[in-house]
Amino acid sequence: MARFIETCNIGMDSDLMIKQFVLTLKGITFDWYTDLEPESIDNWGHMEQEFVNRFYSTQFTVNMIEMTNTKQ
Repeated sequence: MARFIETCNIGMDSDLMIKQFVLTLKGITFDWYTDLEPESIDNWGHMEQEFVNRFYSTQFTVNMIEMTNTKQ
């Protein structure tokens, strides 16, 4: 998301940001977008928030190798 915003120009209007962003979506992200209710996203801020809520996780996953290599 940050790379997209930086690549575009911050001065772009909301509708254009959404249209440009949709062109970057592939696979499950595009499927998510096409499954949204029509007109459910009304501005760039809303699109950004919905995308982050769906695809960004702050949860950290540790595998067994990392656990066994960790020392106190």
